[in-house]
Amino acid sequence: MDYAALEIMEALPHALYQPESGEILLRRMRGATIVRIGSTDEEGIEGGGLLIDYVPANGHQVRRAVFAFNELGLWTLWEGLIPKTEIDPK
Repeated sequence: MDYAALEIMEALPHALYQPESGEILLRRMRGATIVRIGSTDEEGIEGGGLLIDYVPANGHQVRRAVFAFNELGLWTLWEGLIPKTEIDPK
């Protein structure tokens, strides 16, 4: 498979508790500055999670998107503002 040639679908998974969250999150993350990306060893996040801390384009506060995943797919677990951190580009 040629991973470099894959077409990116501009869609993110929805949170179960907020059906429109995928579109909102996609708009916030488009053009954002990623300040941290990784996972966690905390229990309770299926698949270990994918955490992305970012500052939206023209924004000034760090937000976090938390994704969980398993063999059935990927979904947004949570998205919101986080307290000021030591890695803050603004």
